[in-house]
Amino acid sequence: MLMNKRGMFFGLYLVVITLILCGVVFMVRYQQGQDLPNELVSPVVVLDVVDGLSVFEMREVELIKESAKGVNFGSGDFDKEFRVNFLAAVKSDDKMKGFIFKNLTVEDRLTNEAPGFFDNVLYPEGLTSKDGNSLVFGRTEVGKKLSSRVPKANKNYFPVEFTFEFERMYEIRKVNGKVEVTVV
Repeated sequence: MLMNKRGMFFGLYLVVITLILCGVVFMVRYQQGQDLPNELVSPVVVLDVVDGLSVFEMREVELIKESAKGVNFGSGDFDKEFRVNFLAAVKSDDKMKGFIFKNLTVEDRLTNEAPGFFDNVLYPEGLTSKDGNSLVFGRTEVGKKLSSRVPKANKNYFPVEFTFEFERMYEIRKVNGKVEVTVV
């Protein structure tokens, strides 16, 4: 029986060539990796906004529950009474105001705190409606315009600018004396 010895060595050649190419890739990666941190943009800015929004919305739900406790659901103007209580609580919460007004954009324009902002822009009366014993309450779409830059950049880099927009609608009901808040 005759054996083809060229075929036996072909597999060995493929292994050697693969190892050489892997070595070249690792060497190039190592060489370029020394300058890599100057070119990467950190996602910390985005994560901070997402974390801040989560905290803001948790506090918003707490304030909704607190504001709805003293309201007699189903009575004549319970929606207006709730709005007054809620807006007073939000306006007095410095952490919520700090999050909202930092890099705030409304309709793609940077906005600062203005009189009536909470009443007319952030929580407009048009987003509040009552349906029997429940109340639908909402926050209009606002956003944040931020730029993520490379710290200590010593080369050309591309800053990443992004807009983060958010809005929320809640349904508020009193069931067995407890206030229930669900996201609509």
